[in-house]
Amino acid sequence: FERTLEENVRLASDVLTILTPPENSMMYTRVLAGMPPGEGQFPGLIVLLLAGYGVWTLWQNGKKETAILFTVCGLSCWVLSLGPRIKFNAEPLVPGPYALLMLLVPVFKVLRMSTRFGAFFIFSLSVLAAFGAKEWLRPRKEKRVQHFVLMLLILCMEYMALPPLGPAPDADGIPPVYQWMASQKEQKAVIELPYTHGYTDAFTMFFSMHHSMKILNGYASFSPPEGMIGVMGLVDFPSRESIRLLQATGADWLVVRQAILQRPLEGVPAGLKPLAHFEDDFVYEIHGDPELHQMKGTPLPKDAYAF
Repeated sequence: FERTLEENVRLASDVLTILTPPENSMMYTRVLAGMPPGEGQFPGLIVLLLAGYGVWTLWQNGKKETAILFTVCGLSCWVLSLGPRIKFNAEPLVPGPYALLMLLVPVFKVLRMSTRFGAFFIFSLSVLAAFGAKEWLRPRKEKRVQHFVLMLLILCMEYMALPPLGPAPDADGIPPVYQWMASQKEQKAVIELPYTHGYTDAFTMFFSMHHSMKILNGYASFSPPEGMIGVMGLVDFPSRESIRLLQATGADWLVVRQAILQRPLEGVPAGLKPLAHFEDDFVYEIHGDPELHQMKGTPLPKDAYAF
């Protein structure tokens, strides 16, 4: 369950991300070509100004401990978000303290996106900005509401960003194979081909919300060893070994989306029974193997899946 150093470096923030608004920002445009993505760390100019004013007013009012606490916390988390090698405009420059944490604290070897420490940086910044806003509004009693509304409008303008949207299939756009599965009353465990542990399986998970069957496919940022056995073992489907692997999973049905799989099937593979056919989508019942059934509950040898 450990992440590699290279993966952490690649997914870490850049020094310039604190100054880079998101690509879909409605107020700002990217001035410098080739700037790294903002990664959600762009706080906006108003918040930066208010936070700076908040630190100054806290210091002046004798609340130095509060100013130091949130300043140190914010800066520390920002530096940690830069990852094990601090990058400037996508070029690694010097090792960062995150590399030392990966070496000394085991849990940091599990994390893969140090950029998420930027959330704690934004949290500290927002607290300081709140102190700054409070002090800025204090002497403006007569027009405090108007100044607050103006500040809120500017903040909304800075943060306004419309994400790119794409069409999602509605009830009429669900592929017929999933509509058929949804009409079945009995709950089944299903495995679908192609089986990639990638974006293809993400769509499989999406459509499972419609038919509510149990699925073995899944997509996440980390692929467990068992999942990679499935990916590698089913790559040569419908070989005898791949059919035995399907039988060993304990799944009841196999769904083959042949148009996505892009591999024509000649006949029905042994060990599978056709159940339904919808254009390029096939549903098979997986027949159990007597040998595998007898082995149920028995640990397999270490070289059982030596792909």
